Amino acid sequence: MFRRAFGWYAGMLESRPLVTKGVTSAALMGAGDVFAQKVVEGNDELHLRRTGSFVFFGSVLGPMLHPWFGFLGNIAARVGGGMKGTVAAVAVDQAVMPPALITLFWLTQPVLEGKSFDTALELMNENWLVMLKGNYVVWPAAQAINFTFVPPQFRVLFVNMVSLGWNSFVSWLSHRAPHDDAGHVAIGDGVLPNVASVAIEGNPEVMAEAIDPLASGTAAGGEDDDAA
Repeated sequence: MFRRAFGWYAGMLESRPLVTKGVTSAALMGAGDVFAQKVVEGNDELHLRRTGSFVFFGSVLGPMLHPWFGFLGNIAARVGGGMKGTVAAVAVDQAVMPPALITLFWLTQPVLEGKSFDTALELMNENWLVMLKGNYVVWPAAQAINFTFVPPQFRVLFVNMVSLGWNSFVSWLSHRAPHDDAGHVAIGDGVLPNVASVAIEGNPEVMAEAIDPLASGTAAGGEDDDAA
């Protein structure tokens, strides 16, 4: 059963590579968003427009990667293949593709969900570098494995499989609560200080000050009065 399904999929990659890779990428990007909504964020309801925007982005990304991987394969062959070829292909890929795709994602994904372009720019300014750093944790090693062990016709599929987890992270990142410049998380009309960093210090007084500066200041004032 599995061999038959895999054989059919391999045949589709040969006969209709762009459509097959587009559908595969769309399905796995959508699955990554569903996982983020239901498991990571624990949402009761599935936001279909959000999932649909990821499906659309994946349907565009898959066909884009087809010629790109052909280009990278040519680079690997020109330098002699083997380890040198893998290093060359991964270096070019990671120098060009992540910054371009991350920019494209933040300029389009929020708009597809109905947000304004100004909001998209704000989200990109806040999250672009975070996403790029995350990329360099995951993708250089994944692409090294891809170009070393995976046949060329299955390299986009391998990327899509790794992307199932990556897309969950991207979906969560693009929908987490916004932060202001002081590191506060927006809750309704107000802000809640992000106490995670100060909690690491294990200092209850610092944590109390982060949660309620006014109360902490009042308490400090009371201590000064007692001392006087």
